[in-house]
Amino acid sequence: MGNYLNLIITVLFLVPSLLNAQGISTSGSLETTITINSDSVVKPVQVKIGTGVSSLHRGPGWPPVDLSNPDLLDLFNEVKPAFINLQYTKSPGSIEHVIGLPFYPESTGEFAQRLSYIETIEMMGIDSNSIGAEGDLYALFTSPDTFSGAPTTINDVDYYTYEELCSRPPHKNYDDILQFFGRMEEPPQIFIRVPTIFMAYIDDPLPHSGNTRAEISVDLDPQTGAQMVHYFNDPPTTELGKLRAANGHPEPYNVKYFMLGNEIWSPQINFGLSIDRVINQTIAFAQAMKTADPTITIVFNPVNNSFPESFLRTYDPIYAEYIQKLRNFNTEVIPAIKDYIDAVEFFQYGLAVGDGTVLPPLDKEGWKSSMALNYIYEKYDNAGLHRKIADQFGVGIPMIMGEFSGPSARLGGAIYDADYMIYLLKNNYNIFVANWNSGLIELNSYGIMNQDVFNSRPPYRRPNFYTLKMFANYLGDTIVESIITDPPLFDAKSYDTGDFLLYPAVQNVPSLNSIATTKDDKLYLMVINRDLDNDIHSQVVLNNFVPTELAHVYTLNGPSIDATNEIVHENVTIKGSTFNTAAASFSYTFEKHSVTVIILDNSTTGAKQLSNQIPDQFELMQNYPNPFNPSTTIKYAIPSNVKREMSNVKLVVYDILGREVATLVNETQQPGSYEVLFNTSDLTSGIYFYRLETGNFAETKKMTLLR
Repeated sequence: MGNYLNLIITVLFLVPSLLNAQGISTSGSLETTITINSDSVVKPVQVKIGTGVSSLHRGPGWPPVDLSNPDLLDLFNEVKPAFINLQYTKSPGSIEHVIGLPFYPESTGEFAQRLSYIETIEMMGIDSNSIGAEGDLYALFTSPDTFSGAPTTINDVDYYTYEELCSRPPHKNYDDILQFFGRMEEPPQIFIRVPTIFMAYIDDPLPHSGNTRAEISVDLDPQTGAQMVHYFNDPPTTELGKLRAANGHPEPYNVKYFMLGNEIWSPQINFGLSIDRVINQTIAFAQAMKTADPTITIVFNPVNNSFPESFLRTYDPIYAEYIQKLRNFNTEVIPAIKDYIDAVEFFQYGLAVGDGTVLPPLDKEGWKSSMALNYIYEKYDNAGLHRKIADQFGVGIPMIMGEFSGPSARLGGAIYDADYMIYLLKNNYNIFVANWNSGLIELNSYGIMNQDVFNSRPPYRRPNFYTLKMFANYLGDTIVESIITDPPLFDAKSYDTGDFLLYPAVQNVPSLNSIATTKDDKLYLMVINRDLDNDIHSQVVLNNFVPTELAHVYTLNGPSIDATNEIVHENVTIKGSTFNTAAASFSYTFEKHSVTVIILDNSTTGAKQLSNQIPDQFELMQNYPNPFNPSTTIKYAIPSNVKREMSNVKLVVYDILGREVATLVNETQQPGSYEVLFNTSDLTSGIYFYRLETGNFAETKKMTLLR
């Protein structure tokens, strides 16, 4: 960007008496300044932002999600996840914690030919001849009484008994999911969790023994991991490559990220799974899978022991032993497996994320604590503590934030997610981060979208869908220095998580957070207003930056911090607007409990938007003047796209031999009319062609340069 941008934003907070009445400290100055200096590059935007698919089933009796539904594909095209975090197959529904069903080639192909749940566990060696807990598990899977009394139909949809469901394959398999995402306009990278140990912790009454608790764990064959890699990544000439081709995908899926296990420290700590088994299975799977494809990245999820001592209830004997076990896991496991691991994945959730079925609102003090959480992470260097854990695997090993989420069905959760994503972008997470669940398959309060269990209405966007959309569409590729000085402050009470963590009370939490990024000749300023009660009136002052007349603003907000889209589907949404900038300064009011992006174009270069009036159709106009020397202006029009607010636009100039000589535009743009100046100081006389491509539209025109 050179030296042309030095931006200072001055935010003036009005009405001190009102602020005091709302409990906000006015000990800092009421004049807040955000200083952005593009000459001070913080780092490239290395993080890829995505979401997850938590499993391949939808619970007992729920009809499967229709992946042929164009509305569903449109939603993913709208949010543009850079990657998808895909969990492995679980058992259906009511049995608690039955996880780790492995991949078998027999689980591919047409639905009727795939392995059922029962057939899968039989291939693992659990069958009618099993005794003890394994026999109880098999009996539970095959018992007609497990769901006794359940209705056979609801809303004219078949409702299976547990025995019937377990005798069927999962609703989806990996081919279904990978081919669905392969149909996206910009297919995401895929990250898959690979089970190394099958585990079942059953709280249901057991049919044979009558026990109410059984704990089962079976070491899986590492070749199940190797077969998965071969199936996904082999050319179509190998045995498993041919099978994949026969199942509709000749080209390799090229899945490059595989995490071994999923929170495998939890059964080790809670149910006595031995450290040696964790170590041996992790190493065996890593070796087998790397042999299948040496280019893949093997990921491991250690204990997230990244909290200061003052956060931990070590003083409470109920939790002290558990905390020590958490520490011991990393101490014992990491040195043994570190040479086989290429990246480290952490999970970190916000407050009151919900339990998957209930969406409990936080009270006002709870929301304040939630809004303060990212300030706490910054204050106590949570990212630095993650880095210390990761460096035990190897200094500088990549870190992934594989799961995070606030209470996702509510506006407050969406704001928390945006605030946390800014924190992750500014710190050392250098592969990708993922909101936990897209809601594509498993319906719960974590999902960024939702659909009723019987698919009777189209899928709809939840508040944190819009958070991911804002980061996908309104984020540059370079983070530049952004400093907020003297913001109004608020205090947050301590928050009891109900387990071994107790977040401390904090004072003087800044009401604003921001990140500034640049790309080409655009500046993107994202501002989080954490204040629950007050809009913030702002005076924005630009130094050494001359914006075009039209600035674009996008604000994510809703009627209250607890607002959801469960009944009124656009209750929480992004609202776009424009305003005319007045040269060096303009005023703007950041709404309470909101995420706002202001997009500014540099008027000295790049495409200039002439009007925000929406054209009826695409149009590429003849350049003027023509012939020309040394410069000419090209105008074009982008109509509204009802599926997405922005379009990918490319305007390229070619010589008469078809060689590209200049790229004038290559970015996402709003609907509107544009012009771009083409300078030709280094070109010779002759005929040139300029071509506009956007979506399904493409048009080429001819122009003549006369020296």
